[in-house]
Amino acid sequence: AQALAEIAVSTATSCKSFLGVDARVAMLSFSTKGSASHEDCDKVLEALEIAKKLAPGLQIDGELQADAALLPKVGEKKAPGSAVAGKANTLIFPDLDAGNIGYKLVERVAGAEAVGPIVQGLAKPVNDLSRGCSVEDVVNVAAITALQGAHGVARVVRVDQSPIGRSARSTPATYTGLYNHVRRIFAQTSLARMRGYGAGRFSFNTAGGRCPVCEGAGL
Repeated sequence: AQALAEIAVSTATSCKSFLGVDARVAMLSFSTKGSASHEDCDKVLEALEIAKKLAPGLQIDGELQADAALLPKVGEKKAPGSAVAGKANTLIFPDLDAGNIGYKLVERVAGAEAVGPIVQGLAKPVNDLSRGCSVEDVVNVAAITALQGAHGVARVVRVDQSPIGRSARSTPATYTGLYNHVRRIFAQTSLARMRGYGAGRFSFNTAGGRCPVCEGAGL
């Protein structure tokens, strides 16, 4: 429950950073406001109370089923008086299984775009990408890391080529400069459009070297 609460608070902060809107956090479950009794629901309710103590001003409610969290008519019926039900913009799944299944369903069936993965809860922004990532994956995660590090130093993981294969190493970058290296494609990404950033806002510091991923794409 403690971990789930901290995830909720961290994700609310990410919502504000990435989208520029206040989070309305729904703690998801297969139950809404006591409609079912189970230890899994109890965990969500305990996490809710912890999250309220960690962030007293946060708009958060639970336990809520997904339809009650997202659809106003269902929210009004199942959770009358809730400030979040039917208006949630941040969904906290009760465990890794549910979260992984949920995002893959909306990505593959509904055509949603999955951006990430995003690491939260560390002292400084650090994100990682798989060796099979696309150029757009690199750009999106670089943009995310820049937003996370808006008031400090961000750390962007780049993929490096070597004679024995691909290896990952981290390169320090700052928010004030993530521009020159990814400017030709950053302005076209969904995050750039979402936040209204132009190409001139960012640069990518590769410590004196070109990123092989972008270089191979002719960028």
